[in-house]
Amino acid sequence: MAVVLVCILIQWYLTKTPFGNAVRATKENDERADFVGYHVFITRLSLYTTAAFFAGIAGSLFAFFQGFVSTGAIDAQMSMQVTFMTFIGGVEPSSALSWEPASIYTLRTG
Repeated sequence: MAVVLVCILIQWYLTKTPFGNAVRATKENDERADFVGYHVFITRLSLYTTAAFFAGIAGSLFAFFQGFVSTGAIDAQMSMQVTFMTFIGGVEPSSALSWEPASIYTLRTG
């Protein structure tokens, strides 16, 4: 739980930094962000790397708590579930800590 809390705090902090401003500007209009002086390619690459880092942490926590991860654990149903959680949770910064995806997963696993 501490690892998840630290990751959430890091992500929240990143949204308040100049990097977060660059990401927000690139998301809204990449041409305008480039005109203002943000390096759009570097911003997107950094964001992709950061997202991959947190996805790696999530995967390692999943493997740690499962004890054993077979190939059947990652299938089409799991991919669709993650996609729907992203849609329900939203992509706006205000809903970054949304609890809807977690509640759906909890209700499904019972």
